[in-house]
Amino acid sequence: MPGPGMLRVLGTVAAGTAALFVALLLAPLPAGAVEEERVGPERCGECHKKEYKAWLLSSHSTLITDGYDEDVTDEVEQIVEELELFDVESDGICDVCHYNYYRDVLGEQEITATDCETCHGPGAGWVDVHSSFGAENGKQIRSAADESPEHRRQRVRESLARGWRSPTHSTVALVNQCFVCHLGPDEEIVNDGGHVAGSRIDLVSWLSGEIRHNFQRTAQGENAPLTPERRRVFHVIGRALDVEHGIRGLTEAYSQGRFLKGLQERIGESLGELKKVRAKIDLEEVTEIIRLAESVPLKPGGGSRVKATSAADRIHAQVERFVANHDGSQLAAIDPLISTELRGKPATGNE
Repeated sequence: MPGPGMLRVLGTVAAGTAALFVALLLAPLPAGAVEEERVGPERCGECHKKEYKAWLLSSHSTLITDGYDEDVTDEVEQIVEELELFDVESDGICDVCHYNYYRDVLGEQEITATDCETCHGPGAGWVDVHSSFGAENGKQIRSAADESPEHRRQRVRESLARGWRSPTHSTVALVNQCFVCHLGPDEEIVNDGGHVAGSRIDLVSWLSGEIRHNFQRTAQGENAPLTPERRRVFHVIGRALDVEHGIRGLTEAYSQGRFLKGLQERIGESLGELKKVRAKIDLEEVTEIIRLAESVPLKPGGGSRVKATSAADRIHAQVERFVANHDGSQLAAIDPLISTELRGKPATGNE
C-alpha cells in the first residue's frame, strides 16, 4: 500500500505540475464550497501558538504544499486520468479530505489541507465564543486562567452547541473525523481510479505522535503525553470506530474489488482487536459492538444496506456509551494490547 507520501501528493495536485497548483490556488471556489464557515488555522494560532506550530510540523499541514514526489506522481496522474478529473479541487471528489477553503482577513480566498477545523469543526460559529473569557469591572478578561468557573461552563456549553468538537467534552465526535477520511474514498475512486483503499489508523499511535498537541493540559504548557487512562479509552474507541466506518463503507460497495477487500481486512483486524479486549475485560459495550458487527455480512451492501447502516448507527451509540461509562481507570488489563509506537515525532512547541 502506498505510504503517506502518496496521500500528500494526492492533496497537492492533479497532474503534479507547479503550474496546475498555482491555477488551483487562484481558481474560484467550487460550487457548494462554504468558506464562510471556516476561519482558517492562523485564526486558531492567534491564541493556540504552540498547537499551531505542532500542526505546521505535521503531515496534515502538508497534504497540499508538499510537492511532486517522482515516485508517486505516476499514480496520481493515473487517478486523474482514469476518473477524467480536470481539476481535483473543483470536481468535488477530493476536497472532502484534501482541501479546506476559507477567506483571510482581507477577504482573499485561501486553501489549506487537513487543519484545526477539520477535526474541531468549522469555527465561524463558535470561535468568538470559545475565545471570549468574560468581563469584570467593565474590562475584558484576556486569559482563561482568570475566567470565572461559571463563565467557563457557559462558554464551553455554547461553543459545543455552535459546533466545536472538544477533546474533553465531545471525544467521540472529535476522533470520528479521523475515520471519515482515513476509511478511504468511494468504490469508483479505488477500483477504477487506483486510489489507495484507505489507511489504517492506530489511534493511540497517532495521538501520541506528530498530531499530539496537548499543551493545554499542563501549567507549564508542555505537550503532555496521553495518560494511561486516555490511552485505554482511545484504544477501544479507535478499534470500534474503525469497525463502524468499515461497515458504512460496505453500504457503498457494489462489487468485488480492492475497495471491498480493503473494508473486509480493516473490519476483520479491528474486530479481532476488540475480541482481545473482551477476553481481558468483560465490557458490555464492547460485547454489543462485536455482536452488531458480526451480524453484517462482509459483502457488497453489507447484505442489506438498511440493516448495515442501522448496525453502524448502533455501534456508534455503543461507542458513545462506552466513553460515558468508562474513564479508563478500570481498564489496566488491556495495557498489553495497546501499541507503544509513535506515529511521527510529537512537537515540543518550541521548534
